[in-house]
Amino acid sequence: MLIQNLRITRQSVKLSDNVDFVYFERPGTPLHLQVLFNYGARHVSSEKSGLAHFTEHMLLVGSEKFKTVKEQAAFIDQYGGYYNAYTGGETLGVEVSIGDPDDFVVAVDFLSQVINHPLLPEEELESTKKTIVHEITQRESDPSSFVWKLWNKAFFQETALANSVLGSKEEVMGYTIDEIRSQYNRML
Repeated sequence: MLIQNLRITRQSVKLSDNVDFVYFERPGTPLHLQVLFNYGARHVSSEKSGLAHFTEHMLLVGSEKFKTVKEQAAFIDQYGGYYNAYTGGETLGVEVSIGDPDDFVVAVDFLSQVINHPLLPEEELESTKKTIVHEITQRESDPSSFVWKLWNKAFFQETALANSVLGSKEEVMGYTIDEIRSQYNRML
């Protein structure tokens, strides 16, 4: 099925800094914006396999305009939206959805804050470590995640994609704020 059959139009613009902006529009539907970075698990060393994922978490703990997670959530909630971030083998993504497409500038402002002006506060490092260790524990107890981990190791073998996106508990507990800030700068 073609996107035209769904009344979806696609536009693409090359921005400064060689950034591709691709826009899909379907009249009368909510707005969803997503920024993808060519920065995932494969872009960090095997000894630091969860560092991209940790950086993703730290992006969402506050920005210059929205100092805390609660401020971020309250801002997006007032527009009937949500936000999220995720890390894969190849990419790190940050996304926001808002009910009214006329609030495009609001969504762009929010993403700009998260991406260009994160606080990356040292005081959030320990609680973020605990959150990610809990996430790792949940994955380890999930049979389908275990099978996926084995498949990745078998299929990608000695490449960076064979490593866990989350990293190990030991790796996560050892990360420093300087490493996170360095990875953030590398990601951009």
